[in-house]
Amino acid sequence: MIKVSYDENFKVTGIGDENTYETTEPFILLDLTDEEFDQLLEIPFKTLMVNAESEEIVSIETLEEPIMEITIEDLKKENEELKAR
Repeated sequence: MIKVSYDENFKVTGIGDENTYETTEPFILLDLTDEEFDQLLEIPFKTLMVNAESEEIVSIETLEEPIMEITIEDLKKENEELKAR
């Protein structure tokens, strides 16, 4: 189960595993397979909305291509540069 939190405008504020993702905002639980969860996170989007009545995620304003791709290696390199400073 995946926990998806949202604000008063039904804009998604966080997505995570039910057991490890904590939020004080309203949330829905989605029964997604690992593959479906990965597909959801692969969609390049500017805004992700929730339909709380049907307990679905609705992708809004999808982008043709991601604005910027960041890899784990990029984050590690940036972290090392910050530590060096």
